[in-house]
Amino acid sequence: MNCPELEGIGLTKSEILVYTTLLRTGQSSTGRIVREAGISSGKIYEILDRLIEKGLVSYILRNNVKYFSASEPHKIREYAEKKKQEMISKEKEIESLIPKLKELKKAKETEYSAEIHMGIDGIKTALVSLIENLEKDSELMFLGGSGVRKTAIDLVWKKVVKIMNKNKIRSRFIVTDASDESKKELENYKRQYSLFTYRFAPGFHLAPIVIGKNQTIILNFREQSAIVIRSSTIAEQFRFFFESMWKISKPD
Repeated sequence: MNCPELEGIGLTKSEILVYTTLLRTGQSSTGRIVREAGISSGKIYEILDRLIEKGLVSYILRNNVKYFSASEPHKIREYAEKKKQEMISKEKEIESLIPKLKELKKAKETEYSAEIHMGIDGIKTALVSLIENLEKDSELMFLGGSGVRKTAIDLVWKKVVKIMNKNKIRSRFIVTDASDESKKELENYKRQYSLFTYRFAPGFHLAPIVIGKNQTIILNFREQSAIVIRSSTIAEQFRFFFESMWKISKPD
């Protein structure tokens, strides 16, 4: 019997085959299980031991012969719940480990490094990573056109807006599109994120760039790539350029 749902909770195909065979045949010796399930006799005890450990099979001893039975189907629910709790516990362990791994990565990073993230998921990873690593009360800067800005924000907005509000991260945007539609979009972001300000630079062609404290991301949505540059010096140079543009840009 093919039960992909059981694979989803951690049972192997062999375990599923033996378990469903026992449900169908009832109490059986290993010889009968091997015949009915088509399992190798050399592996049957190993499979049965795993199912017993998972609480899905039991046995009785009769005339020194073991007869195995499948547990009631509701045991599957109990097993799935147990796996769920184990996963929750592991997730908590992983969450507590992430800060240590980040510190380890920082310790090994050189003063300057660069990497390219490809694809939409790669762009999302780069943007979220930059924002998650911003310190409390720091600032995020963005240069880019309306369509590019909207694409970049839409990719990560729901995930990072809570982080930015919680850590009081300020954000300034310089965009080239001063249309009514663009203003409407920007005001919508501002309603959700109070530390958000923007200005317009119509007539300028600005490459989409996101600037953090020690990181700069250059976005290319046509080729679906993000170039991540980790360098405090380069980030400082881009911030200087941003401030120069901010002075000549027009507020709403």
